[in-house]
Amino acid sequence: AGQAGRWAQAQARALQGCGESLECVSVFPTRCCDRCCWEHDMSHAHSMDLRRRLVASVEDGASRRATAERFDVSPSSVIKLMQRWRQTGDCAPGKRGGGRKRKLAGHEDWLHAVLAAEPAITLAELQRRLASEKAITISQQAINTTLKALGYSFKKKFAGGRAGPARHPSQALPLARLAAATEAGAAGVRR
Repeated sequence: AGQAGRWAQAQARALQGCGESLECVSVFPTRCCDRCCWEHDMSHAHSMDLRRRLVASVEDGASRRATAERFDVSPSSVIKLMQRWRQTGDCAPGKRGGGRKRKLAGHEDWLHAVLAAEPAITLAELQRRLASEKAITISQQAINTTLKALGYSFKKKFAGGRAGPARHPSQALPLARLAAATEAGAAGVRR
């Protein structure tokens, strides 16, 4: 059977379960074993046990594709695992995610000072000030995300003043009060 046939067989096994544990007999099983349930949990790395068996099989002389078919995993996962094994000598999964550092990391004090001095400043004005004073080119969305992480909210009324929080006034301080409290270093002020 080709790749499509193997995929259909694996899906059928996953839906039936192998019976090795209670989780394995449910309609959408959790990762109970490597033989039947890996399709439903593709976002997770293969278990260390399976990784060791894959490496041992290839090291014993089997081809990567034959190993993949034998253990019912994708050929690319075996190929990439063996590349990792040859480069590092380790078969553990690598680090996932991590994200990028914010462009405004390290400029929080400057942001607090600007917002304390000008509590009604707009994102567009902040963007222009960052470009002129700090030589930082950044989108308004990135500024907003950073300010949100720092506890600031930027709701505006049409008349030009700040609007109150939409639903829960106790959760958010008005920007002017928050900036003043932050500058004064008041204890118990939550951002």
